[in-house]
Amino acid sequence: MHDRYERFFAPRLLLGVNLAIILLAETLRGGRYFYDTGLIHIPVSMFVLLASTRIFGRYYLYDPVLKKFLGWSLAALAILLLSHGIEFADQTLGLDWPASAVYGGVISFHLTALLCVAVGAFHILKAYGRMRFATFWLVLTALVGVVSFLASLAAYTGMISTVPPLLYMLIAFAAGMATCVPTIAISRIVPVLREFSLYLTGALVFIVMAAGADALHLVAKGEYVVYQQATYVSHFAFYAALSLMFLAFGKLSNMGGVYRDLAAAGEIEVKKPRRKKT
Repeated sequence: MHDRYERFFAPRLLLGVNLAIILLAETLRGGRYFYDTGLIHIPVSMFVLLASTRIFGRYYLYDPVLKKFLGWSLAALAILLLSHGIEFADQTLGLDWPASAVYGGVISFHLTALLCVAVGAFHILKAYGRMRFATFWLVLTALVGVVSFLASLAAYTGMISTVPPLLYMLIAFAAGMATCVPTIAISRIVPVLREFSLYLTGALVFIVMAAGADALHLVAKGEYVVYQQATYVSHFAFYAALSLMFLAFGKLSNMGGVYRDLAAAGEIEVKKPRRKKT
């Protein structure tokens, strides 16, 4: 059953689903239907659920490195879902929240999700003796996230009038780079994780694009088309990111544990558990 499930949700199918959503959103009732009804937010839950199913799939969860990474990945998905819940509430429930607070918060949540992935990657790189390299990029990702949060908080409390959208875009780019570099390094350092790392890096790029597109809401100034298309582009990028995360997690299925591969290569020594005396 699981093998059929994996064959069904192939890259071509996911690409087709993404393109179909884009086509329908941009054409139904002149491109207004998905936005006016809030339907553009619905696929978020579908894609998050799809990616989450892979985390609870057939993995060797006795491997502490893999288990930690998947745990942090699940946290990232939960945070991304929360961020879109906030955006959904703002756009469909008629809440009078300041745009700078809403989208500053949404972008900060995106960056927090990137940080979660960076923490997961940190554990893999640490297992392969790349502690300093992993720590540098993890700290950089955290610092970028803190800057974004403080900027959003300052705008919300009125300490500053607004955060320039370009600044949010630069922050998102910096956080994305700080997260992508370690994941690309994993593909080079750990050949068995190459396909996984490449898919995950692609997902991170699209998360950054989603955060950057969300920043465009801050320059809309009441223009319906700008606000609508900013919502569309951010969601399209988000759907693509979750699709790639789904494919990335699939590459971990049944590949064994990270420690087991290390031991086979003679890079570390894995102690066998002692048998209890009867």
